[in-house]
Amino acid sequence: MTKAAVTFALPAESSEFLRRLDNKLCTGRNAIQIIRGTLDDREIEVLHTGVGEKVCRQRVGKFLKNQQF
Repeated sequence: MTKAAVTFALPAESSEFLRRLDNKLCTGRNAIQIIRGTLDDREIEVLHTGVGEKVCRQRVGKFLKNQQF
């Protein structure tokens, strides 16, 4: 299954996209919340980055830590 990450700054921005995901599961990884689901035979992970460069860099860095591409 193909895997993809989608980012939004705030949960309000992702609400419509999240409604389209099947098999949704909220989980944590490296102290950040990740929403996982499937869409058209793809595994999707949604990350809310927050607003501002500093918090965005921190959350994306934690999200990517220990990921294999």
